[in-house]
Amino acid sequence: MLNPSFFPRNEAQGVLWLENFSDKFKIYGHYLGVSEKEFVDTLADIKYYIWYNTIYYPRVQQYIVDVNNYVNEILNGTSEILIAPPVLEPFENMPAERPCGILPRLFHLIDRLRDSPNYRNGFGKHFGIDSTWQPASHFISDVASPRANSKMARKIKRLKHRVHISIDFKLYEHAAVAIESRRNGSQWERLTIATESPWRDSRLSLIPDMIEVREYRLAFCDYGVVSDVFSPVLSIIVEPR
Repeated sequence: MLNPSFFPRNEAQGVLWLENFSDKFKIYGHYLGVSEKEFVDTLADIKYYIWYNTIYYPRVQQYIVDVNNYVNEILNGTSEILIAPPVLEPFENMPAERPCGILPRLFHLIDRLRDSPNYRNGFGKHFGIDSTWQPASHFISDVASPRANSKMARKIKRLKHRVHISIDFKLYEHAAVAIESRRNGSQWERLTIATESPWRDSRLSLIPDMIEVREYRLAFCDYGVVSDVFSPVLSIIVEPR
């Protein structure tokens, strides 16, 4: 099966594409009707492909170079020092091996995702399965959650017992963020789905003239589905006047 136009021909960009697809698939796979077995198998396929391209293949290439250098030195070298032949060290944390055909399976799955009744306009760009996708830093998995600006978040203005806390965040290419908060160690509660930054929390203090600890966490929200990956918690101490 030929690679479709949306899949990068460059191996490094292909890894970035797969990391982006994996992040989105973890959130929306079940929403688009994928069975639990196929959900698990697809993530295992992607994990193995990325491991092969970023760890296994580069190390084997270097091993071949070392073997050629060793053979050349043994046959033509002038040193009398004994040289041990290179050894390919065993791989640590190797993922489970996968059946052949990782990419054809993935591309067939994508065709079926497009046929899902829950598929919406915009999913193509979100998943990277249209021709407009370009690798960018915020697709990489280490930026899978929002990053709120703590300096902005600590700007507090008082009006009697009401405080105004400004939460500044970046959406990247997501539609919105869900903002949750808890006060004085209580349960987390959903405050809003925010589409514009900054968002301001203007709730009254629970108990007037008492110190209140407010914590905030954010998660990306797209097509009405909130990610289960939250940002680092912002903690703000609201002191009495």
